[in-house]
Amino acid sequence: MKKVKVLIIEAEGIVASKIQSMLEGIGYDVSAIVYSAEEAIKKIKELRPDVVLIDFTLKGHIHSIAVAERIHCLFDIPSVFLATNAAREILQHAELTNVFGHIFTPFIDRELDTNIKLTLHRHKTEVRLKLMGEMLDKSMSGIILSDINDNIIYANETALKKRGYTREDFLLTKVSDLVDSRKKGRYKQILQEVIDKGYFMGEFNIARKDGSLMPVEATLTLVRSGKKDYVISITQDISSRKKIEKEKQDIEYKAQVSSRLALVGEMAAGIAHEINNPLTGVIGFAQILQKREDLPNDVRKKLSIISEGGQRMGEIIGRLLTFARQSKPSITLVDINKTIRSTLSLMRYDMRTSNITVRTKLESGLPCIMADAGQLKQVFLNIVVNAKQEMESSHGGGHLEVRSKLVDNTIQISFKDNGSGIAKKNLEKVFDPFFTTKEVGAGTGLGLSLSHGIIAEHGGRLYVESKEGEGANFVTVLPLTTERSKSGTATDDPVEAADMVIGRILVVDDEKMIRDYLEHMLRECGHHVDVERNARAAVKRLRNEKYDVILADIKMPGMNGREFYQVLQEIGTHLVDRVIFMTGDIIGEESLSFLKNTEVRHITKPFEENSLKVLISEAMSSSRSHRIRS
Repeated sequence: MKKVKVLIIEAEGIVASKIQSMLEGIGYDVSAIVYSAEEAIKKIKELRPDVVLIDFTLKGHIHSIAVAERIHCLFDIPSVFLATNAAREILQHAELTNVFGHIFTPFIDRELDTNIKLTLHRHKTEVRLKLMGEMLDKSMSGIILSDINDNIIYANETALKKRGYTREDFLLTKVSDLVDSRKKGRYKQILQEVIDKGYFMGEFNIARKDGSLMPVEATLTLVRSGKKDYVISITQDISSRKKIEKEKQDIEYKAQVSSRLALVGEMAAGIAHEINNPLTGVIGFAQILQKREDLPNDVRKKLSIISEGGQRMGEIIGRLLTFARQSKPSITLVDINKTIRSTLSLMRYDMRTSNITVRTKLESGLPCIMADAGQLKQVFLNIVVNAKQEMESSHGGGHLEVRSKLVDNTIQISFKDNGSGIAKKNLEKVFDPFFTTKEVGAGTGLGLSLSHGIIAEHGGRLYVESKEGEGANFVTVLPLTTERSKSGTATDDPVEAADMVIGRILVVDDEKMIRDYLEHMLRECGHHVDVERNARAAVKRLRNEKYDVILADIKMPGMNGREFYQVLQEIGTHLVDRVIFMTGDIIGEESLSFLKNTEVRHITKPFEENSLKVLISEAMSSSRSHRIRS
């Protein structure tokens, strides 16, 4: 068995020799005898004894208590004071130090042996506890020992760090103060479950010192020591896991919304043709009837309402297709103030019933810009609806101020509400796809994102100014443009009958209402009109007869518009310049590619009579020019 090594610090050589003899007689190994503190430090560094015996009355620059503390600090070696009864009161002070033992002279070898063994045992226990403490502090989990009366007895460094406390403050805190203040009742239930079952495992939020909450996975275990019960709480910060779970939920939700939007797009594509074809007839015949001079004024007004209602329905379908990201912008000259007023008129009833007053300050004489009026209406409508919902939920009503003005080479439109405003942390996110502060199911978070994209496509920008509690001001900036669109879309300039070139027109459409409307309208303009219900019959007629304009639906049963165009190229390339395609449904990728590559004229149903006349005049002029050249 390895002998315990002892170093003796004793100024008197005779006393030191007696102690050495006593120690060696009971099986200890005396490594050295030194006579001063300075010499002791050097020897301890060299010999590394297991324990040091120190003369309490050691003379020199360093007091014996300081020597013992330095030895413990530098080498983690315990010391035993050798003292007389006269030093008993002074040793009471020594108990506050890291010294582990003392013995009063005179003593016998058995007393000395017992004292050294106790000191070494205490030191060994201290080392073990220190190691356990370091291990607990290194743990990634927060560990707290408390009694069942809510008093904290111990906490490791992780528990302190995660909660933002110092050790002193933490030990003065009650366990119930560390949980979500809104869930005090839940904590009591958990504690009772620990007492009844002996443990609890689950998740809950704990409160940091700054009041913020941290989600944890916790295990609480009841421990009995003597007659007292304690609770060991081991908590694992699961903030990262919860964040990942939240992101996963958001991704799943976005996927569901995207799937629903895809369904909306498919539904829109399916219903657009079915609605827009008859809608073209409704609007067209209403406009034809309005031209009759024998109509009473009240009937004329009702026909005007029918026509405007049909056009509004067409705009709604257009917005639906745009929302589903499947419609092509229709760029024309747009009067911004007229577009704003039209948008606000759609919301007039809703605003009034929601106790919201709307004030407009629109600068007169603003120049028209090249834009898609329907898309701009969608943007303005989205902003207005959001403002309405915000003011309604915040105050049960409010005020909306809409302004337009010319700023440098742009037109600036602002929508300022007096709602609750936008939190600073959310200002940079309001235009992000799927971002919403509304409750789940109350909004997709796509409206402002789509609006931002629409304005960007127009070469402008959309931004928001807001402070929490002070409302929000959404500002749209659109550039002025002088060139008309080159996309082939018709303008709204009126075309008088006297200005039109008269000729032969072939109408090809599977819808009887469309054929009847176009035949009636075009004959009134003086054209010779023939109609066919399908492309095959039209091809047969074109092989035998000549026409200045061919007005055909792009989506027909049997031979569709693309196939019809290819056949016309085979009959004679001059015919393709005379074609105007009409479409009542969404334009798919194939059709878009076809129209882009061929640059063929086209118009979307429902269309206004004047818009169609413009395209027909262009095609008629092209046809006549070809005849002159040939």
